[in-house]
Amino acid sequence: MDNKNRIEEAFHEQTRFLNQQQALANEKMDRNMRWLIGLMVTMIVAFVVATFFQSSL
Repeated sequence: MDNKNRIEEAFHEQTRFLNQQQALANEKMDRNMRWLIGLMVTMIVAFVVATFFQSSL
């Protein structure tokens, strides 16, 4: 019975560890997605502004 409890506790400990790792990975991916979206918006705005400046010359 003691072995069963130790195995079960180890399983739960490993599950907690993996959940923490998954949360960190999700957080990093969210941060990267915000950067990519920000860069894309910046590039689109720069393109639109450049197009307007070119047509006004």
